Amino acid sequence: MYFSGGVNGIVVYRKSEQEFVALERTSTKNPSDPKSRAVVLNDNFTMHDTISDSKWSVLDGTVIQGPAEWPLRTYKTSYDGNLLKVIN
Repeated sequence: MYFSGGVNGIVVYRKSEQEFVALERTSTKNPSDPKSRAVVLNDNFTMHDTISDSKWSVLDGTVIQGPAEWPLRTYKTSYDGNLLKVIN
């Protein structure tokens, strides 16, 4: 799911019943370009920036395809069974 926050928004992905991943959508290739942000592809496992054509794993933000050299920024998450917190 997409949420507001961060620089260009945050993607929250549910890895398991108790584990979540929160990733900054800002591309690490062109972080100053507000149009350069990652979107989740239809496979639900890959994020893609159409400006730089970079791809990252939605599971941990690692680079799958360059030219980006850095992973997406991750945020800490805390889930108590009812409430999910995304922490900067």
